[in-house]
Amino acid sequence: MKKSPVMVFVSLAFAFATSAEAATPKKPPAYNQNRIGAYAIGAVGITNYGSDQAATEHVLLDFLTLGNPAQNLEVGTEDGKLGYGAHFGYRFHKFVAAEIGLVKYGHLDTVASGDVDYPNFGTGFVPAKGTFSYGAGGILMSALGVLPIGTKVELFGRVGYLFASTEREISIKAEGATVLTGRIRDDTQEVVYGVGIGFNFNPVYSLHAEYQIVNDMGSGSVGSEDIDFWSLGLQVRF
Repeated sequence: MKKSPVMVFVSLAFAFATSAEAATPKKPPAYNQNRIGAYAIGAVGITNYGSDQAATEHVLLDFLTLGNPAQNLEVGTEDGKLGYGAHFGYRFHKFVAAEIGLVKYGHLDTVASGDVDYPNFGTGFVPAKGTFSYGAGGILMSALGVLPIGTKVELFGRVGYLFASTEREISIKAEGATVLTGRIRDDTQEVVYGVGIGFNFNPVYSLHAEYQIVNDMGSGSVGSEDIDFWSLGLQVRF
């Protein structure tokens, strides 16, 4: 039985459409932050220290005066300094990832100033300034749990192990001359906890905001500090 021209046309059109679809490469989805693979993150943030610095301020004033007559003394502590982090990660599953990176938390600086009568100067009261700083950072290894919300947003939690290097440094200067200087450093291991949110711009770039905490960072020789670190980072997928 002969096929009608209509049936022949339909058959040819269907065959052409099927072959054209097979030959056309499929485009990746507009948002696919859940995909498996490697990525890197660079982040900057602000570090806040929760410990009471009254004792540190008192000690710094003692070092500034060294038991000599002093006047117009002032002392205070500055935190909220800039910190940063750089991480390389791999996403094994849309819910699980692991990272290794370098973090440097912002310094905690206690600053004292005043006029001190140092006997060695022999000129009476001279302006003096002292700083007592604390810094911490190191290599951070982390496991992350990720919860995608739709296609653009994801929440994540971090549990990390930090191979930390902590340091205290003191410097007292008067009239441009160094009166006293010293440094103590130590290496410790710390647990780091974090929570954050990511926003996916496209298949390559995402913006990440994260809050990290480290309790009792440091040791007895250097002293310990409680750290809160708020950061904003850019993630790039490979």
